[in-house]
Amino acid sequence: MTEKKKHLMMTALIVLLMAAFMILTTGCTGKTEDFVETESGWTIEEDGHFTYACIIKNVSEEKIISSASVVTNGLDADGNIMAKLPEFQNDQIMIGPIMPGGKVALALDRSYSEEPVFKEWETTPAAFSFNVNLKKLSGTQDKEAESIPDIRIVSAEQTYGNYDFVQYTIVLENNGKEDVNVDLTGAGDSMISIIAVCRDGDGNITGGCTGDFETEDGILSIPAGEKEEYTVDFLSLPEGEPELILNPF
Repeated sequence: MTEKKKHLMMTALIVLLMAAFMILTTGCTGKTEDFVETESGWTIEEDGHFTYACIIKNVSEEKIISSASVVTNGLDADGNIMAKLPEFQNDQIMIGPIMPGGKVALALDRSYSEEPVFKEWETTPAAFSFNVNLKKLSGTQDKEAESIPDIRIVSAEQTYGNYDFVQYTIVLENNGKEDVNVDLTGAGDSMISIIAVCRDGDGNITGGCTGDFETEDGILSIPAGEKEEYTVDFLSLPEGEPELILNPF
């Protein structure tokens, strides 16, 4: 065998090994758009206040999105990227898991003029874009998938609301086989959040806000097969009909 052929075979072997390594380490098969659809919208006011929301849907019928990241970009009037989401959000938000046919959401509500971390943005963004990158996919029978909490919103009733403050009473049901105990202060390994995504009369997303659970000890606790009632507060929701989306991070 000539040295040239040896070199070509070695190069091909290296490429194959690198491809195999990427598949094993990421767990991804296929492109992000094969599994993910996004729907987003925002409202930007003249005083620099803006709010946005993005819904990420898992369109696969059998694959679970175990982990993914979302990068939010602020765009200028020409559609050019001004900056990624500021460092206080670590430039990207980790999401997941998302069950087949399920969805999660992210939202932000900020006043540009009052937020020092936006100083690297010389002006309020004219629009936003959201890039979702898959980190890991799982089959429905994986042990990892079986450990994903199956928590659902059974009912949600608005109990108070004005321009600055909206309150809901929600009932969550744990359909899993294990008790769920989540430290809402962020001290644990897992987190559960609830996002209100608002839409106008035409169904377009106008923005959203992350809700705050009211608990005595900062722990969200739901025994397996049981339901629990919680009060959730939302600040500065944009105009429109809100849809509540639970993120079992």
